[in-house]
Amino acid sequence: MKFNYMLSLFIFFFGCNLSDENEIIISNNNCGGTICSEWEACTNVSNDFFGFDWQCRPYLWLYTNHGYWSGVLEISSDIGVVYTQTLNNLNAICADPNYYFSSSIWKYIILPFPLSEDEFYSNNSTYPDSEINYLDFEFTDQITLDFFVNDSIFDPFVQNNVIYVGEGQILNTNGSANAIIEFNGEFEFEGNNYFVTFNLSR
Repeated sequence: MKFNYMLSLFIFFFGCNLSDENEIIISNNNCGGTICSEWEACTNVSNDFFGFDWQCRPYLWLYTNHGYWSGVLEISSDIGVVYTQTLNNLNAICADPNYYFSSSIWKYIILPFPLSEDEFYSNNSTYPDSEINYLDFEFTDQITLDFFVNDSIFDPFVQNNVIYVGEGQILNTNGSANAIIEFNGEFEFEGNNYFVTFNLSR
């Protein structure tokens, strides 16, 4: 009996691996009869104290449900004027692609920008608008975590709605808890070009 138990544990643990967040992930993406997409992993999710369930979960979930992002935003104009702002406690969301983007692929993160939801509410007595107060990241590679932005957003420097266009990457140096979001982009406003950069960490 003890041998069978040990053999079962051995097979179980060598048939799967642990993610950076200590969740068990099955390597072959066959998740209880469901095949996970290339943007998902089969993850052991606890339902209660005694049970668990295997579910397809987006890879990007690791970068949205485990802490807030903070850093510094820098915007410079083509005539040399520089604007900086501290970005605090931004709660990234692994956006439901069906709801937000008319897609079925889990490759999007939306980030409140440039204020967190709580800070926006404190300043405006209303919650942010999902169209102009969230920056949309569309990822192009689930391994390198490269993304691009082509999104209408309220810019704090020019105090107007503009379209940010740029590229970025989540640098995952020592697991998702230590990841860094880097973004470099630009926008045009009233005939002038502006360059936007930020680095965020948790």
